[in-house]
Amino acid sequence: MKIYLLILIWLTCISGSSLLAISASVDIPNKSAKQTRELVIKTLDKIEAGYTEVEETNGFAYRFKDSFFTPYDFDISIGNYSKQNSLVRIEANDRAGFAIGDAIMQENGHKPFANSYSTKSIILADFLTLVSPSAGILYTNLGSPFAKRSSTYLKALIYLGVDGIAFWLGSKTFFTHGIDPFDRGKIATAIMMGGHRLFHIVPITMQIMAHNRLVSLGYTFRF
Repeated sequence: MKIYLLILIWLTCISGSSLLAISASVDIPNKSAKQTRELVIKTLDKIEAGYTEVEETNGFAYRFKDSFFTPYDFDISIGNYSKQNSLVRIEANDRAGFAIGDAIMQENGHKPFANSYSTKSIILADFLTLVSPSAGILYTNLGSPFAKRSSTYLKALIYLGVDGIAFWLGSKTFFTHGIDPFDRGKIATAIMMGGHRLFHIVPITMQIMAHNRLVSLGYTFRF
Protein backbone atom coordinates (compact mmCIF):
# COMPACT_ATOMS: atom_id res chain seq x y z
CA MET A 1 0.00 0.00 0.00
CA LYS A 2 2.82 2.41 0.87
CA ILE A 3 4.40 2.14 -2.57
CA TYR A 4 1.05 2.91 -4.22
CA LEU A 5 0.60 5.96 -2.03
CA LEU A 6 4.10 7.19 -2.88
CA ILE A 7 3.43 6.76 -6.58
CA LEU A 8 0.17 8.69 -6.29
CA ILE A 9 1.82 11.55 -4.38
CA TRP A 10 4.67 11.72 -6.90
CA LEU A 11 2.34 11.77 -9.91
CA THR A 12 0.13 14.40 -8.31
CA CYS A 13 3.13 16.64 -7.62
CA ILE A 14 4.58 16.45 -11.12
CA SER A 15 1.16 16.90 -12.69
CA GLY A 16 0.63 20.03 -10.61
CA SER A 17 3.94 21.57 -11.65
CA SER A 18 5.53 22.27 -14.99
CA LEU A 19 7.02 19.37 -16.84
CA LEU A 20 9.42 21.69 -18.60
CA ALA A 21 10.97 24.74 -16.97
CA ILE A 22 12.61 26.92 -19.61
CA SER A 23 14.28 30.30 -19.87
CA ALA A 24 13.76 33.07 -22.39
CA SER A 25 16.21 35.84 -23.27
CA VAL A 26 15.34 39.31 -24.55
CA ASP A 27 17.87 41.72 -26.05
CA ILE A 28 17.22 45.38 -25.25
CA PRO A 29 19.23 47.58 -27.63
CA ASN A 30 20.47 51.05 -26.71
CA LYS A 31 19.59 50.71 -23.05
CA SER A 32 21.82 50.11 -20.06
CA ALA A 33 20.93 47.54 -17.42
CA LYS A 34 19.73 50.37 -15.19
CA GLN A 35 17.39 51.69 -17.90
CA THR A 36 16.17 48.18 -18.66
CA ARG A 37 15.45 47.68 -14.98
CA GLU A 38 12.97 50.56 -15.19
CA LEU A 39 11.45 49.03 -18.32
CA VAL A 40 10.99 45.67 -16.61
CA ILE A 41 9.43 47.31 -13.54
CA LYS A 42 7.05 49.26 -15.80
CA THR A 43 5.99 46.06 -17.55
CA LEU A 44 5.55 44.04 -14.35
CA ASP A 45 3.46 46.83 -12.84
CA LYS A 46 1.34 47.03 -15.99
CA ILE A 47 0.58 43.30 -16.06
CA GLU A 48 -0.02 43.42 -12.30
CA ALA A 49 2.73 40.95 -11.49
CA GLY A 50 3.84 41.12 -7.88
CA TYR A 51 7.61 40.97 -7.61
CA THR A 52 10.52 41.25 -5.22
CA GLU A 53 13.97 42.57 -6.13
CA VAL A 54 16.56 40.23 -4.67
CA GLU A 55 20.17 40.90 -3.77
CA GLU A 56 21.53 37.57 -5.03
CA THR A 57 21.82 38.40 -8.74
CA ASN A 58 23.95 35.41 -9.86
CA GLY A 59 26.33 37.66 -11.78
CA PHE A 60 23.67 39.93 -13.29
CA ALA A 61 23.13 43.58 -12.40
CA TYR A 62 19.53 43.17 -11.19
CA ARG A 63 17.17 40.33 -10.42
CA PHE A 64 13.44 40.08 -9.76
CA LYS A 65 11.41 37.11 -8.50
CA ASP A 66 7.66 36.71 -8.33
CA SER A 67 6.05 37.40 -5.00
CA PHE A 68 3.67 34.98 -3.30
CA PHE A 69 0.48 36.85 -4.18
CA THR A 70 0.77 36.96 -7.95
CA PRO A 71 -0.60 34.78 -10.75
CA TYR A 72 2.80 34.78 -12.48
CA ASP A 73 5.81 32.56 -11.95
CA PHE A 74 9.16 34.07 -12.98
CA ASP A 75 12.78 34.74 -12.13
CA ILE A 76 14.06 37.73 -14.13
CA SER A 77 17.72 38.72 -14.39
CA ILE A 78 19.01 41.89 -16.08
CA GLY A 79 22.56 42.60 -17.20
CA ASN A 80 24.72 44.41 -19.74
CA TYR A 81 26.20 42.52 -22.67
CA SER A 82 27.84 45.53 -24.31
CA LYS A 83 28.27 49.23 -23.62
CA GLN A 84 25.03 50.13 -25.42
CA ASN A 85 22.89 47.04 -24.96
CA SER A 86 21.40 44.97 -22.15
CA LEU A 87 19.88 41.54 -21.73
CA VAL A 88 16.82 40.29 -19.86
CA ARG A 89 16.72 36.60 -18.93
CA ILE A 90 13.41 35.18 -17.74
CA GLU A 91 13.09 31.74 -16.17
CA ALA A 92 9.55 30.43 -15.86
CA ASN A 93 7.39 27.37 -16.37
CA ASP A 94 6.77 26.31 -19.96
CA ARG A 95 6.47 29.37 -22.23
CA ALA A 96 5.38 31.86 -19.59
CA GLY A 97 8.88 33.35 -19.74
CA PHE A 98 8.52 34.00 -23.46
CA ALA A 99 5.10 35.59 -22.90
CA ILE A 100 6.49 38.00 -20.31
CA GLY A 101 9.49 38.65 -22.54
CA ASP A 102 7.19 39.50 -25.44
CA ALA A 103 5.38 42.01 -23.22
CA ILE A 104 8.70 43.61 -22.20
CA MET A 105 9.78 43.90 -25.83
CA GLN A 106 6.52 45.55 -26.87
CA GLU A 107 6.76 48.00 -23.98
CA ASN A 108 10.17 48.85 -25.43
CA GLY A 109 8.62 49.65 -28.80
CA HIS A 110 9.00 46.29 -30.55
CA LYS A 111 6.50 45.71 -33.34
CA PRO A 112 3.62 43.32 -32.57
CA PHE A 113 4.13 39.58 -32.90
CA ALA A 114 1.96 37.33 -35.06
CA ASN A 115 -0.13 35.53 -32.44
CA SER A 116 -2.99 36.96 -30.40
CA TYR A 117 -5.40 35.19 -28.06
CA SER A 118 -8.83 35.60 -26.51
CA THR A 119 -9.58 35.76 -22.80
CA LYS A 120 -10.70 32.62 -20.97
CA SER A 121 -13.37 31.96 -18.36
CA ILE A 122 -12.14 31.19 -14.85
CA ILE A 123 -15.54 29.70 -13.96
CA LEU A 124 -15.45 27.34 -16.94
CA ALA A 125 -11.82 26.37 -16.24
CA ASP A 126 -12.62 25.53 -12.61
CA PHE A 127 -15.78 23.63 -13.57
CA LEU A 128 -13.89 21.53 -16.12
CA THR A 129 -11.16 20.84 -13.56
CA LEU A 130 -13.75 19.58 -11.08
CA VAL A 131 -15.22 17.30 -13.75
CA SER A 132 -11.80 16.14 -14.94
CA PRO A 133 -8.39 17.72 -14.30
CA SER A 134 -7.42 16.66 -17.84
CA ALA A 135 -10.23 18.77 -19.29
CA GLY A 136 -9.21 21.71 -17.11
CA ILE A 137 -5.60 21.63 -18.29
CA LEU A 138 -6.63 21.30 -21.94
CA TYR A 139 -8.94 24.31 -21.72
CA THR A 140 -6.38 26.38 -19.81
CA ASN A 141 -3.31 25.69 -21.92
CA LEU A 142 -4.58 25.24 -25.46
CA GLY A 143 -4.89 28.62 -27.14
CA SER A 144 -2.54 30.27 -24.65
CA PRO A 145 0.99 31.69 -25.00
CA PHE A 146 1.93 29.97 -21.74
CA ALA A 147 2.14 26.41 -23.05
CA LYS A 148 2.76 24.43 -26.20
CA ARG A 149 0.48 21.69 -27.48
CA SER A 150 2.84 18.76 -26.88
CA SER A 151 3.40 19.54 -23.19
CA THR A 152 -0.32 20.26 -22.73
CA TYR A 153 -1.35 16.88 -24.09
CA LEU A 154 1.32 15.14 -22.01
CA LYS A 155 0.11 16.86 -18.85
CA ALA A 156 -3.48 15.92 -19.67
CA LEU A 157 -2.49 12.27 -20.00
CA ILE A 158 -0.67 12.39 -16.65
CA TYR A 159 -3.70 14.03 -15.00
CA LEU A 160 -5.88 11.26 -16.42
CA GLY A 161 -3.47 8.63 -15.11
CA VAL A 162 -3.46 10.16 -11.63
CA ASP A 163 -7.26 10.14 -11.68
CA GLY A 164 -7.24 6.46 -12.57
CA ILE A 165 -4.78 5.61 -9.79
CA ALA A 166 -6.83 7.64 -7.29
CA PHE A 167 -9.96 5.72 -8.30
CA TRP A 168 -8.18 2.38 -8.02
CA LEU A 169 -6.60 3.15 -4.65
CA GLY A 170 -9.83 4.46 -3.21
CA SER A 171 -12.01 1.62 -4.41
CA LYS A 172 -9.64 -1.30 -3.94
CA THR A 173 -6.61 -0.75 -1.72
CA PHE A 174 -8.05 1.13 1.25
CA PHE A 175 -11.19 -0.82 2.00
CA THR A 176 -11.62 -3.92 -0.14
CA HIS A 177 -9.69 -6.58 -1.98
CA GLY A 178 -11.76 -6.11 -5.12
CA ILE A 179 -13.05 -3.11 -7.00
CA ASP A 180 -15.98 -1.88 -4.96
CA PRO A 181 -16.55 1.83 -5.65
CA PHE A 182 -20.17 1.74 -4.53
CA ASP A 183 -19.65 0.31 -1.06
CA ARG A 184 -17.28 1.70 1.58
CA GLY A 185 -14.67 2.32 -1.11
CA LYS A 186 -16.73 5.15 -2.56
CA ILE A 187 -15.77 7.38 0.40
CA ALA A 188 -12.05 6.89 -0.17
CA THR A 189 -12.56 7.24 -3.92
CA ALA A 190 -14.33 10.58 -3.42
CA ILE A 191 -11.58 11.79 -1.09
CA MET A 192 -8.74 10.74 -3.39
CA MET A 193 -10.27 11.98 -6.64
CA GLY A 194 -11.72 15.11 -5.04
CA GLY A 195 -8.36 15.96 -3.51
CA HIS A 196 -6.70 15.59 -6.89
CA ARG A 197 -9.15 18.09 -8.38
CA LEU A 198 -8.87 20.62 -5.58
CA PHE A 199 -5.08 20.39 -5.81
CA HIS A 200 -5.23 21.89 -9.33
CA ILE A 201 -7.96 24.50 -8.89
CA VAL A 202 -5.66 27.24 -7.58
CA PRO A 203 -2.82 26.96 -10.14
CA ILE A 204 -5.28 26.74 -13.03
CA THR A 205 -7.18 29.79 -11.74
CA MET A 206 -3.93 31.72 -11.37
CA GLN A 207 -2.82 30.84 -14.88
CA ILE A 208 -6.15 31.99 -16.35
CA MET A 209 -5.79 35.28 -14.46
CA ALA A 210 -2.29 35.82 -15.85
CA HIS A 211 -3.41 34.86 -19.36
CA ASN A 212 -6.39 37.22 -19.28
CA ARG A 213 -4.33 40.13 -18.01
CA LEU A 214 -1.72 39.83 -20.75
CA VAL A 215 -4.35 39.35 -23.45
CA SER A 216 -6.55 42.21 -22.26
CA LEU A 217 -3.62 44.62 -22.50
CA GLY A 218 -3.38 43.91 -26.21
CA TYR A 219 -0.02 42.15 -26.23
CA THR A 220 0.76 39.73 -29.04
CA PHE A 221 3.06 36.76 -28.81
CA ARG A 222 5.63 34.85 -30.82
CA PHE A 223 4.11 31.48 -29.82
